Amino acid sequence: MSLVQSVNLFYANDQDIASVQFLYSNGDKRQLNNLEAIKFMELVETESKRTDIDFTDPDGVRQYVANTYFH
Repeated sequence: MSLVQSVNLFYANDQDIASVQFLYSNGDKRQLNNLEAIKFMELVETESKRTDIDFTDPDGVRQYVANTYFH
C-alpha cells in the first residue's frame, strides 16, 4: 500500500469547497469528489485539535488524515 506523500488543496473562485488531491509515494494521484473533500476537511479540523499527537504544521495534519482515513 502506498502512503500519501502530499496533499494539494485547490480553491476555485466560484466554489466554497476545496478540491483535494493526494499524491502517493508510488507516483499515483487521487482527486476526491466533493463529498469526500468535505469529509476530509472536517476530519482535518477535528484531528488538528488532538492533544495526543503533536502536529507542528497544517500539512502534517492533512497527511495524517489522508493516510488514516483515505486509502
